[in-house]
Amino acid sequence: MTEDIRSLAPATRVLIFSMHGEDVYAERALRAGAMGYLMKDESAENIFVAIDRILQGEVFVSDRIKGRMLHRFVSRRSDQPSSLIDRLSDREMEGFD
Repeated sequence: MTEDIRSLAPATRVLIFSMHGEDVYAERALRAGAMGYLMKDESAENIFVAIDRILQGEVFVSDRIKGRMLHRFVSRRSDQPSSLIDRLSDREMEGFD
C-alpha cells in the first residue's frame, strides 16, 4: 500500500504503525517509501517525535528497531547472500501476518 500511496502522491510522507516489530518489516516499509516505522505500543511522546521528524523530511524508526537494523547491516558480509526472508515478495510476506 505504501508504494501505491507514494506513486499516486509522491510528496505524501507515510508513517507505518505496526504490530510487527521485526526489523525486516521496518526495512521493507522504508524500501517501499515510508518515512517512518513505529510499533503500535510506542509511547505518545515517540509518536509525536516521529511525526515531527517526518514533517521535517527526516526518516524515523524507534531505537529498538534501529538497533536491530544496524546490527543486521554490520553483521552481513558483502559476499553473503541476503536472508531468505528478504527474498520474499510482498504477497508472500502477507502469509506471515
